[in-house]
Amino acid sequence: MTASGDQIILTRSELKSLIGEAVQEHDRCMGDRLGREDVEDIAKAAVRETLVLFGVQVDNPVELQRDFARLREWRQNVDALKGKTLWAIFSIVLIGILGLVVLGFKVWMGKTP
Repeated sequence: MTASGDQIILTRSELKSLIGEAVQEHDRCMGDRLGREDVEDIAKAAVRETLVLFGVQVDNPVELQRDFARLREWRQNVDALKGKTLWAIFSIVLIGILGLVVLGFKVWMGKTP
């Protein structure tokens, strides 16, 4: 290799050697990358392990779907019960207030109970 001003002049063997090193480095770097299938396998294993840690039987997906459906149904029932409970409390309070108004009106009219 010789230098002439701002230029570097390589011999044919030096150029082949440099290109060979670059190709080897490229192959080494690309070999470290994961393919789509590798990433999918890793993701599936991670999800499976997480579900097992939560106590889910991952070997029976139909049973798992039933469990999730049951949880959804339970959540919807609890939400519906919350709404009905609020309406019941509101109705009781309203009936009590109306009862007090009627009682006050009777007392005002002179008809004490």
